[in-house]
Amino acid sequence: MRNKFCLLFAAFVVFASHSVPAGIVASNAFASGISLTLEVPSSVPLGSNVTFLALIRNESTNTVTCEIGLGCTAVSFGGAGSPLGRVSSLLATNDLAPGATGIVQLVVSPDDYSVWSGMTRTLAMGAVFHSITTSDRWSHHILVGLTPATNILSLSASSIPQGGTVTGTVTFVNPYGVPLSNLVVKLTSGALFSPDGSYVEHTFTVPFLGSHESVSVSTNFTASQVGEEFISMAISGDRISGVWDDKRVIITSP
Repeated sequence: MRNKFCLLFAAFVVFASHSVPAGIVASNAFASGISLTLEVPSSVPLGSNVTFLALIRNESTNTVTCEIGLGCTAVSFGGAGSPLGRVSSLLATNDLAPGATGIVQLVVSPDDYSVWSGMTRTLAMGAVFHSITTSDRWSHHILVGLTPATNILSLSASSIPQGGTVTGTVTFVNPYGVPLSNLVVKLTSGALFSPDGSYVEHTFTVPFLGSHESVSVSTNFTASQVGEEFISMAISGDRISGVWDDKRVIITSP
């Protein structure tokens, strides 16, 4: 299985200043004079990089040797229990002189859309810290939401009379820095949109979609029976699979 998340950059360096991601901050200060601060954005658009920073400050009078591990795991969404990726991680060790600050940076980028349902999903960013010199230890986890940048499936109406027509539209944006090819978009309606109770499926093929370009397809469904039904969409291709969304339609008596 291909790793769903790519480690782009990792380093343990000593700086006087840094660029702070706007979002969540967690910190811990030890009696030894060592302090640790974790910084990560509170949410990230799907397809964008997420930067996880750890700042280690040595306010003691001695040089200390520190180890820190940073990791990123994609966790299941919406109660469906589907894992979205493996762990991208780094382990860094460095000596910090008195008054010095060490910065560890983990930058992670989503690699594909596998098992995305159009719902917000979550990254678990974890840190494990150990000061070898002072025996200080600390571990902490921060959850970061990945949010879709567009509403993939839209319907022309949420309620229609029996015999009426609803239009389903799929709008998909390629968030990556590379093109996507051989995309297949399927729009499917439930049994109430068919006189014989079968599913109705419309398939569209998109041979090429450039980086950050969008594609939109539409089709109509005619309600045959009264009740509550769903219209769903699914997208698959060379780099993606399992992109899915659905919307409910109420069919009333004419």
